[in-house]
Amino acid sequence: GASAGAGVAAAVATDAARRGVAVRSLFLDEPCLDPRANSASFAVNSATTIAPVAWLRWSWSVYYPFEHADAVSDRFFVLPRLAEPDVLGSPAHPTTLVITASADPLRAEGAAYAEALRAAGKLEAHIEAKGSHVIALDKEA
Repeated sequence: GASAGAGVAAAVATDAARRGVAVRSLFLDEPCLDPRANSASFAVNSATTIAPVAWLRWSWSVYYPFEHADAVSDRFFVLPRLAEPDVLGSPAHPTTLVITASADPLRAEGAAYAEALRAAGKLEAHIEAKGSHVIALDKEA
């Protein structure tokens, strides 16, 4: 999945693993994963016109209203990286390739999810590309 679709794919894969249903692999391209929309990359990359911060926040307000954002810690289907470690590390959870982009407001949340997957032994790779949201042009050295 890409962007919001990557967030949905991560949530579905996590729910499947929780239920013991195996998913073989997962590809997440610049995933949208955190309704708080306040990571460091939101501040650093706020000038982007590809996925403006105001639009990303509005999108979350429609999908998962902000008044619930503080209660997100128990909502793995909204914030999959907060699933229990035994779920992320279970044999049913897929190995995952995570792509983030250096100038994307969503970069930090994708990187945080990649780190949670790495800790669980389920990260295939995390590739940080140059560029902005959905326009990642080249892998950084």
